[in-house]
Amino acid sequence: MLSCLAPNLAPVCERSEITNYRPIALISNFAKVFEYVLYNSSLHYVSHKLSPNQHGFTKCRSTETNLASISQYLSDALDNHSQVDVVYTDLSKAFDRIDHGLLLNKLETFGFSDNLVELTRSYLSDRFMYVGVNGYASKPFKQESGVPQGSVLGPLFFNIFINDLVDDLDVPHLLFADDMKIYLRIDSIDDALRLQGCIEEISRRCKLNNLVLNHLKCSIVSLTRKTKPLLFDYKINGSILTRRESIRDLGVIFDSKLSFGEHIRTIAGTAFRALGFVLRAGREFSDVATLRLLYITYVRSRLEYASLVWSPIYDVHSSLLERVQRRFLKNVVFMLNGAYPPRGCPQGLLLGEVGLQSLLDRRMEHSVIFLFKLFRGLQECPHVLERISLRVSRSGSRVRSVFYIGQRHTDIGLKSPVTRMLRNYQSVEAHIDIFCCSISQIKKFFSISS
Repeated sequence: MLSCLAPNLAPVCERSEITNYRPIALISNFAKVFEYVLYNSSLHYVSHKLSPNQHGFTKCRSTETNLASISQYLSDALDNHSQVDVVYTDLSKAFDRIDHGLLLNKLETFGFSDNLVELTRSYLSDRFMYVGVNGYASKPFKQESGVPQGSVLGPLFFNIFINDLVDDLDVPHLLFADDMKIYLRIDSIDDALRLQGCIEEISRRCKLNNLVLNHLKCSIVSLTRKTKPLLFDYKINGSILTRRESIRDLGVIFDSKLSFGEHIRTIAGTAFRALGFVLRAGREFSDVATLRLLYITYVRSRLEYASLVWSPIYDVHSSLLERVQRRFLKNVVFMLNGAYPPRGCPQGLLLGEVGLQSLLDRRMEHSVIFLFKLFRGLQECPHVLERISLRVSRSGSRVRSVFYIGQRHTDIGLKSPVTRMLRNYQSVEAHIDIFCCSISQIKKFFSISS
């Protein structure tokens, strides 16, 4: 097995710093086919035993379902003028530290047969690797721990191994592979002590599993709109956790006020830079369709990732995002007509000429599709689904909406994932029925209406 070194995606990546690199294992195709056979026969028997809070390497779950779950919890708490402390943990080299003996024991507790456990033991043992960099290769060395990276079974084995780290925790928690966060409403010092107790319990379980919590990369964020929040010094192994005003969680920046202003400014900046690259690279293109495809792939995707979580409600933020698309539209119109559109040209005309939807319409469409997938079983997000209430139909009632939208006290409550989904669906409910339509019909309606 060959192990190459790839740069780690850190805020500051020094080429000479070895800790900024991680190994990438290359596995033979035969081994992957063999793993597919084991994976398909094993997943059915273990999936229901995995934690429902694990969103990584799990069917019908994703980074967006993870982010929507915590965003809804935070929105509900801050809408009721509460404080939430979120502890973000970091497991040091988690995939490489998996103890094979402990893993095999856990496979037995998950119901793997003796023969399958022995087959897995044989597959994991006597694995030799070498590191190749720029044409140079190291001497082969034996892999004593860790799951095979780049493999099919590796993610499943990892989820099984860390499953008991959060088993029976008495505070809300979410995982995406080895990215774990625990959080709780903090209304008194007792709540903070309860959260601290869970941190200590997780640390204890990590030691039992030969995993290491890197306290230097663990952090705490207190989200509240209170002028005097309760700031408790949370600790891991005696070291006080770093307190942050904002943090990047699975690609979305959460700030202490849950305004997502920093996130919107950040993605607008990266989108502008990506747009500049696309326009420079496509300067000689004669086909507008190719340039449009590049824009959708490299620019618009940055402006839409997990939009259900951070979608703006203020015009200043919406305008900032639309400004990116407007610049692209004006350049395409110049390619088509040989002249830039006049200043103040309506955005709708530019969109129609290029054949694109506004980003606002795209976000509405995405939220309705997310709601559709929740109720059709195509997406699992129980923390969000349990917050949705169906309206009981009454004869003579003027309200025809299927869903009941509860009262919200603040702007934070109005832009929560559940409220946003239901409000957007309510605006198109007369034309779309998510209980009997398809995703293609939803997309067709929004493309026509825009």
